[in-house]
Amino acid sequence: MPKVKERLDEDAKRWSRLMGDISDPVLMILKAHLLIEEQLYAIVRVVAPAPDYLEQARLSFRQVSRVARAFSQPLSQPGLWDAIDRVNAIRNRLAHRIEPEGVDELLDELCRYCDASPTFKRCHGIVAKGSKLYMIFMIIFGSLSGLSGVVEITNKRVSLAHFKDAKHES
Repeated sequence: MPKVKERLDEDAKRWSRLMGDISDPVLMILKAHLLIEEQLYAIVRVVAPAPDYLEQARLSFRQVSRVARAFSQPLSQPGLWDAIDRVNAIRNRLAHRIEPEGVDELLDELCRYCDASPTFKRCHGIVAKGSKLYMIFMIIFGSLSGLSGVVEITNKRVSLAHFKDAKHES
C-alpha cells in the first residue's frame, strides 16, 4: 500500500490523464462518476479488515457511497455527500435511458447547489457550464482522495490506541 502522499499524487496524475481533454459533457459525467466511485471504494478499503470481499459484494454506487460516508462523515467537507448524490442521479439518468430527459436541469441544479456551498468555492464564478462541471467533479474527486488518506491515518491511530489499551489490560 503506497503512502498517503504518494497515493494523493498518483490520484491527481490519474485524474489529469483521464479527464484532461474531455469536451463531451456526457463522457465527462460518465468518466467522473467512475473515478468518484473508485475513491469511494478507496475510503471503504482503508477501514475494511478484509477489503477483497468488497469487490465480491458488487455494491452499487449508492451503497458504497453510504458505507464510505458512514466511515468518514465527521471528517468530510460540508456539501460533499449531497453533491455526490446529485452526480449519481445525473449519471443514472444518462445510463438508464436511451434519450434521457431533464439532464440539463439536473446539471443546473448541481451547479446551483455547488455555487451555494463553501466546499466548492473554487468553482464559484465560473460561467461556462463545461468548465464548471469539470471543476465540480475535480473537487469531489480530490476531496474523496484526500478523505481516504485522512480516514486511513485516523483508522491507524485508532487501531494503535486500541492495541495499546488491550496490551495494558492484559
